[in-house]
Amino acid sequence: MPHIAHRALIFTAALMGLPLAACDGETGGEPTDLPPVEEAVTWHQDVAPIVARHCGGCHVEGGVAPFALDDFESVSMLADVALSSIEAGRMPPWMPDPDCREFEHERVMSAAEKELFRAWVAADTPLGDPETASPIEMGAEVEFDPTHVAVPAEAYTPEESLDDDYRCFVLDVEFPEDVFLTASQVVPDANALVHHVLVYAITPENLDLVYAADENEAGPGYTCFGSPLPQGDPMAAGGSAPGLPTQIGAWVPGSVPNVYPEGLAVPIAAGSRIVMQVHYNLIGSATEPDATALQMELTSEPPDFAVSTRPIVIRNLDIPAGEAAAVNAAVYRNYSDRTFTISALAGHMHTLGTRLYSTVERADGSEECLLEIPRWDFLWQQGYAIPRDQWIEVPPGEALTIECTYDNSQANQPFVDGAQVEPRDVTWGEGTFDEMCMVYLTLIEPYAPPPPPGTVCTGDDAACAAECAAAGERDTADCIIGCASQATCGICALRETIGCGGARCAAPFSALRQNACMENCVINTLMLGGDTAACLKEQCADEYLELSSCLGEVIDTGSCDEVFAERCGLQLTR
Repeated sequence: MPHIAHRALIFTAALMGLPLAACDGETGGEPTDLPPVEEAVTWHQDVAPIVARHCGGCHVEGGVAPFALDDFESVSMLADVALSSIEAGRMPPWMPDPDCREFEHERVMSAAEKELFRAWVAADTPLGDPETASPIEMGAEVEFDPTHVAVPAEAYTPEESLDDDYRCFVLDVEFPEDVFLTASQVVPDANALVHHVLVYAITPENLDLVYAADENEAGPGYTCFGSPLPQGDPMAAGGSAPGLPTQIGAWVPGSVPNVYPEGLAVPIAAGSRIVMQVHYNLIGSATEPDATALQMELTSEPPDFAVSTRPIVIRNLDIPAGEAAAVNAAVYRNYSDRTFTISALAGHMHTLGTRLYSTVERADGSEECLLEIPRWDFLWQQGYAIPRDQWIEVPPGEALTIECTYDNSQANQPFVDGAQVEPRDVTWGEGTFDEMCMVYLTLIEPYAPPPPPGTVCTGDDAACAAECAAAGERDTADCIIGCASQATCGICALRETIGCGGARCAAPFSALRQNACMENCVINTLMLGGDTAACLKEQCADEYLELSSCLGEVIDTGSCDEVFAERCGLQLTR
């Protein structure tokens, strides 16, 4: 299949609350001292600060934009084109609807700024007096002292036959003990080629996949597009459940170092390795070797709060061929007993996407806008950090919604070899012609130490599963299923039940699997935590009751007790 260029995946740059300078400057917000438009509008006095604030991060020499807008000559020459883009809402590029909620580093030009630019163009772009030029404010420089620098084993030269080359590299830093990332910065090497970078910590459970892919492919690293896991599930990218990759950093042109506030850090589990996914864009640039590096500030001191990133997704996408407005929606409820806090957001779809909308459904029946992107643009995806005093809390019982709209009509199909392809039914997948619907959540949670390596049941998780036999009104199977999303031993117990008599429950298990609610509930509680059984009872009560009753009969005979103890570390209380 011909290669189709993926121009950008910028959505993760602010995913972890990462400040983003690109196309934005570092000042943000609306100016407070703009002169009246009826006064003479000039470049030095009025327009230069506006251009620097909203265009300077991208439209500079060597920037992500295709041309520079960094002086009077360049801007005045393209003034009419720039005004047209501004009035059409194409520039500055900012996808979220400002009426939904406020984000940090918004690239939103105010009405007053637009009017000043419009008046300047109408006056034939006067220069003004450089001696009395208005100051151009720059944000404070963000710095930190790295304790570690991680690099690939050798430089990689991107494939010149591709417009876009996505490559993953295992970096050279190892972690014999648990550590905590408090700051990071990606340092691109071949600046003209590096389009964006995503950085993940891969836990020991998945390292064999990574090592095999690295060894089986010629040259440094291995090809990867969605997930850093070879042949992995893109849903896992950014996840924080056991075994899934944890995103620890990102970079796009203009990014500044990511320094977490005191008391916050990203945990990196002992035995993990860092995998860095680099997107090389070769359009208009000659290929050359690249050895992009990651600078980190690591500490062994546990934080008060852990930063993690988890996606909510719609896996069972249905986008019929020819449908111009195919809407897919899902609800993710907080089935846990704790409130979780959201500090940043990012949406993700592919090229058929036209609108992304996400809300919080409150207990009183009200709805709070979480993220709305009314005009989806695959080329301008990024993450959006929420001001700290506006972080979003979602208590138990409340829910998040996600809705994605797609245009799968003939007019919106891609061109391959000069011909527009015919529409086809599209579902979930990481390929060029597949689609996704995701909202990544950056969560701030009290830090809890992980169990020792090899431990199956510990602490509150162990108590959850071990007390199931004494659960009173709740039968044992229902209790264990409820614990499975929280306790590894609960998952183990469900698996081992099959071999000690649970095989006779295959029919009700199959019936439940055929209902989409099972996958929905597993993903829901995997990503947000909580009681899987509560979700199943709410969404597919009849099928779930039949399965839990059957498994409960098997478990209550005691035939599984020895297996539970030996293989799962689970001692049921009877």
